[in-house]
Amino acid sequence: MPDMRIPKQLLFGQVAEGRRHQGGPKMQFKDSLKSNLKSCGNNYNTFEHLSSDRAIWRSLCCDSLSGFEDQRIKQLQLKRQKRKERTDSSNSIFVCQTCNKECRSRAGLVSHQRQRKH
Repeated sequence: MPDMRIPKQLLFGQVAEGRRHQGGPKMQFKDSLKSNLKSCGNNYNTFEHLSSDRAIWRSLCCDSLSGFEDQRIKQLQLKRQKRKERTDSSNSIFVCQTCNKECRSRAGLVSHQRQRKH
């Protein structure tokens, strides 16, 4: 493919935004594409060959993206469930020593005590 073609300029050109290691080379669109393909579970070593056939490339992207999205949602649900279990198990009650009011958090107790002083 000639160097002036837009797809080649996109793949091998510099990315304006993105992360790179300090002192490392500037990231190219190809590098960010590789990391996205890797997170979707695709073999990023053959993506240049697969992208030449548009129908195969589209089906591969759609299938892997739907699988990635399902996995991401499951991980978020597990993370939320763990967070909710953690807050349920910590049923600590803080009691004000002057008026015996029960507060659910230490911050609430401190706020209550601050209000009681005035």
